Amino acid sequence: MTALKPSELFPQECVLSTETVEVYRGLWFRTFSKSSSSITVSMKRYLHEEPEPAESSAPPRLLHRSILQFFEVTKAPRVIVSEFCSGGSLFEVL
Repeated sequence: MTALKPSELFPQECVLSTETVEVYRGLWFRTFSKSSSSITVSMKRYLHEEPEPAESSAPPRLLHRSILQFFEVTKAPRVIVSEFCSGGSLFEVL
């Protein structure tokens, strides 16, 4: 897995805040050999040092339209970057 740099992430709106994590909607600016792009992502930031979360060991390229896409994880501070779904939480939908 490629090491994601925290400097590539730009949080825009806090969508969830608890004692242990903050989740943001934001932009991930990616640079490739001949181009660059940005995508809207979800950023889950851990506020305390904890054991590595289960999400960060998920298969990185499991593709299906009904499965949330996991992209990358930063080392320190630990931030899990995944697909942003704008329709609200699963709890609200159910």
